[in-house]
Amino acid sequence: MPRKRTPLAARSQVLKHPSALALWPIGPSEAFETQYGWLSESEERMSKKMDLFVAVPSYRGISKEQAEGNCGREKLVASGHSMTLAVLKDLALIDLVRAELIAMFLGRTKCEAILCIDDDVSIDPDSLLEMIALLDPSKGQEVISAPVKMRSEGNLYNICPTSLPDDKFLAECSWTGLGAVLMTRRVFTDLYRCNQRLRFESQLSPGVTACGLFNSIIVDADEFGGAPGAGLYLGDDRAFSYRLHEAGNTIYAYVKAKTKHRDLHGCMFDDMTAVAKEGSKLVGPNGDPL
Repeated sequence: MPRKRTPLAARSQVLKHPSALALWPIGPSEAFETQYGWLSESEERMSKKMDLFVAVPSYRGISKEQAEGNCGREKLVASGHSMTLAVLKDLALIDLVRAELIAMFLGRTKCEAILCIDDDVSIDPDSLLEMIALLDPSKGQEVISAPVKMRSEGNLYNICPTSLPDDKFLAECSWTGLGAVLMTRRVFTDLYRCNQRLRFESQLSPGVTACGLFNSIIVDADEFGGAPGAGLYLGDDRAFSYRLHEAGNTIYAYVKAKTKHRDLHGCMFDDMTAVAKEGSKLVGPNGDPL
């Protein structure tokens, strides 16, 4: 007999929980220091176009000013948007850190979208504004990644495209890293419903439900062209991408986005244009031609 699943609490119920805001009270233009980081909110919330939650995992910690600079807060706010910025530090399990950040986003704010960005990655402010403008649930454009160069051999981008870019410079992907990814709130409410067995009570936001959406997973290798019967290990970002697809989402990469990963500047569109001018074939991270 299948185990009975407990329905996920409605977001309105979570927000009304008396201890839901116990870790970091949210107030205009305030930052509250704690053992695990801080949460601040833009004072321009009332005159917003989009209310954006910026989630930054940072084991060693990152200053508020650097985190705001990495996502271009000044230009974001000047454009009429508002931003809630959350940083978690001193937690070594990256899948847990990401889950806790998502729990904060869903359970303690009313933000419409989330930017997951690593502490050593920055995105050009204009690129982020363009990505925000491209979010369109009616067209299924709810997961948009800004390709980031990886520090491994070859400095490939952290996406695996399955198509050439369209007229909006969006390319469909089978996988994206989580260096800089913009997603709508609905994506996560649906993922919570689709992955109820992965739900757990948040360790940092009492009364708020978290979900292990970034937990590693082993899948059948033949789903990815591997040997039948063999298992394939997917780490946090690939496991999350797998769950996104399982829930019916399409992952897009905005190839015109300009990013920086430590000292590695990247713009995939510029690199693709240079490759095309050389007459070479375009290939994805796995070496397959596009």
